[in-house]
Amino acid sequence: MSLRVGIDLGTTNSCCYYEWKGRAQCLEYPNGKNLLPSYVEYKSDGSTVVGSIAKKNLRLPKSCVIHNTKRLIGKEFDCPEVQVMVNSCGQPVESIFGKPVFNLNNGRTITPGMVASNIIKYILDTVEEKCGRKATQVCVTIPAHFDNNQRTATYQAIVDAGVPENRIVIENEPTAAAICYGLDNNATNVRVLVYDLGGGTFDVSILSIRNGEYHVDTYEGDPHLGGADFDEALLRWIEEQYLKKYSEDMIPSTMPDHVKLRHRRRLLAAAEACKESLSAVSESMYVSPFVPQYKPLIAENEDNIEMEVTLSKLNCILEEYIQRTFKTVKKAMSNLNLTENDIDHVILVGGSSRLKLVHQKLGELFGERKLKQSVNPDECVAKGACLYLMNKSMIHERIAYALSTSIINKRVLCVIPRLAELPATYSVNTYTVEDGQRSAGSSIYQTQQEKNNDIIPIDSSLVKLAPYSFTGFRIAKAGEVGFRTTFTIRESGIVYVTVVEIKTGRILLEDKMIRYKD
Repeated sequence: MSLRVGIDLGTTNSCCYYEWKGRAQCLEYPNGKNLLPSYVEYKSDGSTVVGSIAKKNLRLPKSCVIHNTKRLIGKEFDCPEVQVMVNSCGQPVESIFGKPVFNLNNGRTITPGMVASNIIKYILDTVEEKCGRKATQVCVTIPAHFDNNQRTATYQAIVDAGVPENRIVIENEPTAAAICYGLDNNATNVRVLVYDLGGGTFDVSILSIRNGEYHVDTYEGDPHLGGADFDEALLRWIEEQYLKKYSEDMIPSTMPDHVKLRHRRRLLAAAEACKESLSAVSESMYVSPFVPQYKPLIAENEDNIEMEVTLSKLNCILEEYIQRTFKTVKKAMSNLNLTENDIDHVILVGGSSRLKLVHQKLGELFGERKLKQSVNPDECVAKGACLYLMNKSMIHERIAYALSTSIINKRVLCVIPRLAELPATYSVNTYTVEDGQRSAGSSIYQTQQEKNNDIIPIDSSLVKLAPYSFTGFRIAKAGEVGFRTTFTIRESGIVYVTVVEIKTGRILLEDKMIRYKD
């Protein structure tokens, strides 16, 4: 019997749906919850603990718990997404050969991909034990704006979790959410906007659902925006209020580093809990940022140091972040020359989409009736991934970036433009440049170019992918040996390269995946 599994690998929480008796069933974990906290504890004996227990142990002295790593996967250490997260992952983010890593107390080195792999393996082990059989297909979802490095790093994490490559499917989160909504509501001939605000990333997708087919019309995203940023903003406000009241830092510089880290973990957890409470039913709550051994000199009657956070104050703190999401929403609509009236339904995805301010602003923009409350924002992506495997819905994906290859004079040539429908293929002819040349190759870049054959200079804003090279062609004078290089971006958004010697037809490189290597 087949076992199809859909996994939403989230920044804060992960969710899984699996096929059971012809229906998509949400995986329940041993603690009775449907959501798995994306936390991994690395024990000194080499074992790992995943989920709620790891999250709880985050506060323990000298614990090695890692979380919030989704922004780090497939990234270089010095890129902005990594730099804003160096102190927000439970363990300090360090650099080895330019890659972000975590050095544990026992000398082990853990990469963000390894953290993702540990979470995926735990989920698969749980569902396979429950069902008594191995997964026959696994669909893992990712943000639509993920570049090739991030996609292949996620792909490798799935492989490292023990899934054979021929059983792996990668799907964009907004598309999976749209599939869930479309199949659950028999939606057809509608245009939907997916507002996906998760723990670490933000995506906007506009799709058309026609006759059971899902057409992605456009993508926009903000890789620097999510619930983790909201927690940090709330914590900064709490710190500011504390400083105003006591003229002393909450976490003094005199603290040992490991003590600073432990207290910062606790304070961030308190900020997250406050945000979630105010997103539900509370109008106000108190946060206690008390650091016992460093309590400032205050009046004797102030035994408890508490800060009141009201819903209105939270909205004020988060206003600029939410406005950023709406700039992205409007950019996505402008790509298609759409107005609010052209959108039939708005699907809210991701835990941070529960914020009352988000609902208020979306309601003001599109009208309350268009906000679809029937979709569970925490589960719809995983459910959509599973439903896709079960129903094989026809999906017409687009790529959120352009693919360009390096040419002379430090420039790149666009070979597949941004928002091209997938799969996309482009071929280019090149020739040897030296007498007796024995090897050749090139570098590939991800850009934002929107026209084929567009040429731009190489600069630091471009994402460089792993280079490719090849040998085995005729040895001759410069310009006498030609190559036909074919670039393909598959439905997964992953880049493949094939190189053929023009004169002989010899295949020099066949369907090579351009992978990120950590």
